[in-house]
Amino acid sequence: AEIKANRERAKEIARKAFSNRRQAPNELRESIAKAEEASAMFAELGDKLDEAEMLFESASAFMKLGENRKALELSKRAQILADDAGGLVERSALLSQTGTAYSNLGEKQTALEYQLKALDLLKTSPDVADSVPLAMFFVGGAYFELGKTAEAFDFYDRGLALVEKSD
Repeated sequence: AEIKANRERAKEIARKAFSNRRQAPNELRESIAKAEEASAMFAELGDKLDEAEMLFESASAFMKLGENRKALELSKRAQILADDAGGLVERSALLSQTGTAYSNLGEKQTALEYQLKALDLLKTSPDVADSVPLAMFFVGGAYFELGKTAEAFDFYDRGLALVEKSD
């Protein structure tokens, strides 16, 4: 009963941490603090996937603040947790986020490599096919940032075709 109560408390803190997506910098820092609290609680409970999600959200907030090195560090920590927990979509999202952090740091080729890994991971399971088009758009964006517009538009077009096919 105590474990269930702690899990619910951690989830409530997590919900409050990032309930407002359009936050000012001071609000982002408050959200990061709440996410760190929830992350620690999830770690105590052995809930790696929720812990990884809190690190993911914190990394996103740090990116919004322009603190890309910190975002990269948190994304990599979250990736390890998600790999251990086996969440396919979460693992892909973290790879993509890591790619975005590298892109923000000017490491465009490394960013592309992470975006391609995220896409490849999603292609391993038909259960997550609805996530593939977005991953293709991110790959296209990474190619575009490298100045490879033909490759970029190829991925954009293929992603769009998948979206249209699913409608």
